[in-house]
Amino acid sequence: MIDLSGFGLSGGPRGNSTMAEMHGDIELVLKMMNPELPVFIFGHSMGGGLVASLMIRNPGLKIAGVICSAALFGAPNGRSFPWILRKVLQCSGPFADV
Repeated sequence: MIDLSGFGLSGGPRGNSTMAEMHGDIELVLKMMNPELPVFIFGHSMGGGLVASLMIRNPGLKIAGVICSAALFGAPNGRSFPWILRKVLQCSGPFADV
């Protein structure tokens, strides 16, 4: 489990982190993992959206799997998305109308 910058017990201004900073927090923890073991990433709510966006932007990460629980996904009606993002959003359930 990690404590993202600006959340929980970590330092910094509360809730003022950018996506890039939060992605950096996750990547820092991933670098500390044993490369011999499979790594699964779990994200709940905002963390689910954060983990999904990290994986979309970094398809080469050595991750065995991603678990998104009640992920904060959504898409405005009438907006077009790249095919990979469409697939991720479609997997999030009937509320992602893309």
